[in-house]
Amino acid sequence: ALAEVVGSHHFDLYFDATLGDETVRDFLANANPEALRQMRARFEAMREYGYWKPLRNSVIAMLAQDSLSPEEDARNARLAS
Repeated sequence: ALAEVVGSHHFDLYFDATLGDETVRDFLANANPEALRQMRARFEAMREYGYWKPLRNSVIAMLAQDSLSPEEDARNARLAS
C-alpha cells in the first residue's frame, strides 16, 4: 500500500509529466507500446483502488484508450505527428 502519504495530487503531477504529456505518450507509443499499455494500467489501477481521483474527465477518457492494441497506439501516434 501507499502508507497514506501519497496524495491524489501526486498522481496528477506524475500523470501530467508522463502520459498527460503528448510528446511522452507519442514517444512511448512508437518506442515501447507495451510500456505505454502498462503505465495506463497502473494509473487505472490506482484510480480503481481509490488512491487517485483525477479531476479531469479527459484523464479518464485517455486511460480508457487502453483498449487499443499497441499497434493502434503506435499508428495513432504516427498519424498525430
